[in-house]
Amino acid sequence: MREVASSNLVSPTKMIINLTVKPKSKQDKIIKISDTEYKIHTVKPATNNQANLAILNILSKYLDISKSNIIITKGQKSNHKTLQISGK
Repeated sequence: MREVASSNLVSPTKMIINLTVKPKSKQDKIIKISDTEYKIHTVKPATNNQANLAILNILSKYLDISKSNIIITKGQKSNHKTLQISGK
């Protein structure tokens, strides 16, 4: 059996990542800082959950997975978020 060294791996198909979100940016973009850390810029404001929904869309396209496979576990109302990503 193979051991996994990454502490961010919850199970073989789940992973935890950290995000820094910049709402009201000029364009939507994602910057990969490391395998488990990203910075996401979105044109949507951080009101009425608009930025959170936008980052789910941006990240799901970037990772080529369904939005339903991404859960914001911490930081719902913060620019620093922790997300759980499930496999395809």
